Amino acid sequence: MNRLERSPHPTSRASTSIDRPGRPVVEGARPIRTRAERMLGYQRVLEARDPATPPGRLRELAADDVRPVRLLVARNFDTPREVLERLTRDEDGHVRWCATYTLNFPEMAVRWHANGGQISASGPQLSGFLHDVVHHPGVPGSLRAEVLAAGVCPSGCPRRRYDVPGRPCPR
Repeated sequence: MNRLERSPHPTSRASTSIDRPGRPVVEGARPIRTRAERMLGYQRVLEARDPATPPGRLRELAADDVRPVRLLVARNFDTPREVLERLTRDEDGHVRWCATYTLNFPEMAVRWHANGGQISASGPQLSGFLHDVVHHPGVPGSLRAEVLAAGVCPSGCPRRRYDVPGRPCPR
């Protein structure tokens, strides 16, 4: 029995193989990717997180086998609704959670504000949430304007603003 067959960890590098002669293939194991494959995956990750990526490309990236690509597609506010709905049924729980968050965010933000949620630029526990209020296209303009007036969005923010299409955050 060789070292590869004895590995107790099904996802360890020692126990996986992608069509490589002489090496056993373990069912359900993580594939070993070549450097070129890893770099292509990294490029798709960068593309999935870029706010300028068109919805058609996000639709393609949603079916990627690289988990971080699907996670970032699920978190991208420009991902089409039907793609997010499909990602809520993804095999990975984190992808499902991110897609659900992105789908339900506008309603959640309005409900939070209606229940007395305080808008303050100094509240670090809400800074990410309020930043998403500014950037999510489904959030009502009045709530977005109120958050922007409080000075929530940081200087140099690269994400798209939806009150002025294609314009980055001011400050």
